[in-house]
Amino acid sequence: MAQRFYYDTNRFRNKLLIRFSIVLTIFVGFLVWNFLQIPSLDRKEFLFLFIPVAILIGLFIYRSFRAQLNLLTATSFELEGKVLIQYENSVKTLEHNLKGLETIHVDQFKSYPRIILEWQENALALTNLQEPQQLIEAIGKVSKAKVIRSEKAPLQEFKKFFIYISPSLFYLTTVLFVGEGRRIAFINWKTWFLFVNINLIIIALYYYRNESDSFNGQYQTKRKVLFVLFLLFAYQVITQFIPSWNGFLEN
Repeated sequence: MAQRFYYDTNRFRNKLLIRFSIVLTIFVGFLVWNFLQIPSLDRKEFLFLFIPVAILIGLFIYRSFRAQLNLLTATSFELEGKVLIQYENSVKTLEHNLKGLETIHVDQFKSYPRIILEWQENALALTNLQEPQQLIEAIGKVSKAKVIRSEKAPLQEFKKFFIYISPSLFYLTTVLFVGEGRRIAFINWKTWFLFVNINLIIIALYYYRNESDSFNGQYQTKRKVLFVLFLLFAYQVITQFIPSWNGFLEN
């Protein structure tokens, strides 16, 4: 008898909402702080530039979020004998023959349970299924493949992000202890926010190295975040550092 397996859309929705909320809070706080740092005469231009961009990015993220949920809801997998069949809207789209399957690798990907089916020449990743253990047992029975588990610690992703953001934390410590411009001229809050922005751009560039490392559209979200960060970086340079550089050349 064929068995049907579905994505866990509730878990995906909840986790994605939490992540978007955190990113949105950090982004809004970052914009508010920069808004308070610029001269009063330039604040209207700042709002005129970033409010429409923020609205557009929000709409893009919402549409992406809805599209991802619709795709996950419509997708399912059916195990029929030694063939794993993928359906979208009840239409058969792909078939994976389990003959020759060597290993079933079980781990965590971005806090989602993931199953990687590995043949000699290719592999298939199934992430965030509702009943992953049942699928593992069912595939194991028909294929006799070896199951390898490498569960990650819950705090591993947090530690990884902490390492990525540590240069900004070190710079912040320098600003606090050395003092703003007291001993080293360029150690101040303006350069710290510029440094943080550059740090976030590097994280966004290398956190998902290619599209195959992403899951459910996170690669597309990365490009939108990078667009905002580069836009903010350009604004920081134009409004805060070019005038200072011109004044330095005039002197």
